[in-house]
Amino acid sequence: MGTKKTIISISMYRLRCHDCGKYLMENIPFISSAINRISKVLERSILDLRKEMSIVRDLYSGATLFVGRGKSGDTLNEFAAQLKR
Repeated sequence: MGTKKTIISISMYRLRCHDCGKYLMENIPFISSAINRISKVLERSILDLRKEMSIVRDLYSGATLFVGRGKSGDTLNEFAAQLKR
């Protein structure tokens, strides 16, 4: 992942089918779908990292409240300590 911010910008085009009139996004081979908008490699890396981390999110807004290393109860104790502050 590195420590430097990297931005990759690509132009995607919406295509209209001449037969049925349906609109589709063009196929870009290095992303898993037009909805994800991230590369397949980045997607796999994020999934691998999630296996090693505890992530606490707000149920209503979906905002990330806490990210800790490890899956043990001690990791969540760190979050609880931050809540008490």
